[in-house]
Amino acid sequence: MKIADRIPIKVWSIFAMIFVLGIAITVELFTIFRDLQENEIVDEFIDAAETHQILFQNRIERYLDGLDGLSRFYGSTEAFNRDTFRRYISSYLAVNPEIQALEWIPRVSREARLRYETLARTDGLADFVIRERDPDAGMVPAAQRAEYFPVYFVEPMEGNEAAVGFDLASNKIRLAALEKARDTGKIVATARITLVQETGQQYGFLVFMPVYEQGIDPGTIEARRSNLTGFMLGVFRIGDILETSLAPIKDRYTNVNVTVLDNSAPLDKQLLHFLKSADADPETLDSSPMSQSGDYQERFEHIVSFSIADRQWSVRLGTTELMSTLYQQYYGWALLSTGFIFTTLIAFYYLSSRYNIIRTEHLVEERTTELARAKEAAEEANEIKSQFLANMSHELRTPLNAIIGYSEMLDEDFQESGELQHSEDVKKINRSGKHLLSLINDILDISKIEAGKMELYVESFTIKSLIDEVITTIKPLAEQNRNSVKFSIADKSVTIQNDRTKLRQILYNLLSNACKFTIDGKINLSANIKKNDDGEDYFFIEVTDSGIGMTKEQLKRIFKPFIQADSSTTRKYGGTGLGLVLIKQITDLLGGKISLISELGKGTTFTVSVPANISSEDIQEKDTNSTM
Repeated sequence: MKIADRIPIKVWSIFAMIFVLGIAITVELFTIFRDLQENEIVDEFIDAAETHQILFQNRIERYLDGLDGLSRFYGSTEAFNRDTFRRYISSYLAVNPEIQALEWIPRVSREARLRYETLARTDGLADFVIRERDPDAGMVPAAQRAEYFPVYFVEPMEGNEAAVGFDLASNKIRLAALEKARDTGKIVATARITLVQETGQQYGFLVFMPVYEQGIDPGTIEARRSNLTGFMLGVFRIGDILETSLAPIKDRYTNVNVTVLDNSAPLDKQLLHFLKSADADPETLDSSPMSQSGDYQERFEHIVSFSIADRQWSVRLGTTELMSTLYQQYYGWALLSTGFIFTTLIAFYYLSSRYNIIRTEHLVEERTTELARAKEAAEEANEIKSQFLANMSHELRTPLNAIIGYSEMLDEDFQESGELQHSEDVKKINRSGKHLLSLINDILDISKIEAGKMELYVESFTIKSLIDEVITTIKPLAEQNRNSVKFSIADKSVTIQNDRTKLRQILYNLLSNACKFTIDGKINLSANIKKNDDGEDYFFIEVTDSGIGMTKEQLKRIFKPFIQADSSTTRKYGGTGLGLVLIKQITDLLGGKISLISELGKGTTFTVSVPANISSEDIQEKDTNSTM
């Protein structure tokens, strides 16, 4: 019967359970990570929408402040005429060239109409006449009515000639806003309109600032109507304002469509402007700023509303694709690959261990009288296990090193391009890869020790140099949880002869465990030379922390592989449970002992003692005893 056939069904079941459970956990983590990505992208999109709205709203409010200042200027200037208006407005328009026009709209009675027309012609407007728009004849002299609100002063004149003399009261949209501003004493904006001077494809809107006699709001509707002098008027093209306000972020959001809506208007007249994304397909998306036609569906959409001059507007941001696809290209798949590798390693490590145990039992059962041959067979089995792990380590290290290398290259690229968010995420991949590589090395070290293949390299060194090296390495880990690390050495000049690498590995693992399970606490390390009962010098190491501590039940299984104090510890603090196993086996290999004292909630103290001086004869004797 083949040995493989003697593997119990229970072993195969556990192997399958480890594999299936590991894959399931990996897929679940991948799904969670993907959902987090999606949420992060949605949050980014919402921030983008709010950024667009704030920039746009701030720009318009800046214009409204300017209009308010103009009305105050009128109230404080006795000689308010075309020349003073031009000089005041010119400096303001120089820093806000996107404004279509700023105008003075006087209140003109029927009796004063001729006088105003004559004064305007005297000012240089030879053809000035108060006008209105006729659907058939175009611009014609305004019909007789009780009062007019003509465009009297306008700056800049260039490009706005067609608006000069136009009676705003002749248009019902303009008249509605005008009367509302008059009766409330507040700035009021019109619904969307097509400007008299419009030559492109943009909607415009007007903003009325009422001006009363002596520049003071009378306070009541009747008094406002009788004391109204006129209006300061802002004329704006929505597209010009939108593009100017979004200029600082133009290159940052190239795949979003921006729509400005007037929620105070009827549904069919709410669209104020549509700004197509730079990446939009011209065949599927109408590029007209006065239209939203086109057969397209936006994957993300977010609307932010705000108030402007007594109207409710909103900015809607939409996109047909993800704002960031880098996560899907790298991070999720890196997580999935790492999970598959780790699951495969654990599952086959378990199967390999069980296989070798069954193989050894089979050989012992067949050759109970041939102890030497049984031991030889057992060593062969361990050799197979070590070879298997060595081969597996090569196969796992190759892709892991590739992941680590490419992540470092990506990090450099992102650092150079200024994409710091992506750089931080690539660093996480790099740290995870290095952590997994460290885990594989720990498993191999344990396997070597178990197989008797671990070699010792003896050298002379001072205790202080060893402690300084470890403290330097462990300091960043301590700072992560805001821990303080102190150490004391009885005699800094003492030199010992031992395996420096193995002792450093013991110290690092003890201190890293203390840093991991201690938050805002203290970690103390002491090292000295003491004599044992036989008078031999021993190197004593004691690491004390003020961390979470352990119960008596937890202490019983602390040196078992892949086991921490309990499952909640693994979930909260991470780790695999291999560190203390490796410390225990290295200590045994060096001929020493390890012990610990712990109290739940108060901390833990580990004590390690190993011979201070190991000779070549000791190593040979240890190797000889291990092969007998």
